[in-house]
Amino acid sequence: DKASDIGIDRLLESGVYNSAFPLHEGPAKPQKVEPGEDDKPETLRQELKQYWARWGVFYKNQPLDHIREYFGEQIAFYFAWLGMYTVWLIPASIMGLLVVIYGFATMFSFEVVEQTCNDNGTMICPRCDACNTTALNKGCLYAKLSRLFDNELTLPFAVLMSFWATFFLEYWKRTTAKLAYRWNVMGIEEEAERPRPQYCVGASNHPLQP
Repeated sequence: DKASDIGIDRLLESGVYNSAFPLHEGPAKPQKVEPGEDDKPETLRQELKQYWARWGVFYKNQPLDHIREYFGEQIAFYFAWLGMYTVWLIPASIMGLLVVIYGFATMFSFEVVEQTCNDNGTMICPRCDACNTTALNKGCLYAKLSRLFDNELTLPFAVLMSFWATFFLEYWKRTTAKLAYRWNVMGIEEEAERPRPQYCVGASNHPLQP
């Protein structure tokens, strides 16, 4: 593949360059303004930094069109997926939290936990010939942890998560099609991944095997 014989990655691996990185467009911060005036972004980079790449705007929608214009479609699709996945994790995490809360609320009244933790004389058979017997109440912590994550709500939670995964995948397909249409990249197939430069440099020094 001649396409893998060129490019900055190949030059870096061959030692032609020590390092390479893309340059941003314009300064990261707006120019100084008059006292009392707000710093208004002047470039696309400054807009992304002010309205996207800050912790203070984590709850807002991502400017996907701006991201696409600055970084390209591939990076924009990645952040679109990441943002949608994060939002969809919120109801899943709430459901999981309810399972844990229910397990904690019923932990000390659960019959198995009571019998295990309040037992004073029952011994468990050794696990091997060289092992000693173990008191039943030593498994109290394990019984509590088991109840915390494995209770009556665990099965409904697993069923709901299976539906969640299906709906998430279908909604992502819909979102991908909508963005691809809006960005005019419908029908464009992703390029095949090029061989690693490390492989190309090493392979050029070895003759072809018959």
